[in-house]
Amino acid sequence: MRRINSIFKAIFVVVLSLLLLSSCGKKTMVRAPVKIRPPAVSNLKCHVRVNFVELEWQIPNWPEGKDLGRKIAAFEIWRATITPSER
Repeated sequence: MRRINSIFKAIFVVVLSLLLLSSCGKKTMVRAPVKIRPPAVSNLKCHVRVNFVELEWQIPNWPEGKDLGRKIAAFEIWRATITPSER
């Protein structure tokens, strides 16, 4: 009985070590996901309304000509104050 237990323990240890050594996934350094950053907008149009400003532009393409329209989730618009001397 003791011999059977020791054989089962040995088989269990071998199977467990094989599972741990061959676990799925490639073993490399951890990398952060790359965010897509399109080129800057070049055809920005500004329409001044009574209580707001309406901005209009086309979604830019990558230099290779690939369309980014479906890969962009949102645009961030930041407000800046520039004095006439800074222009």
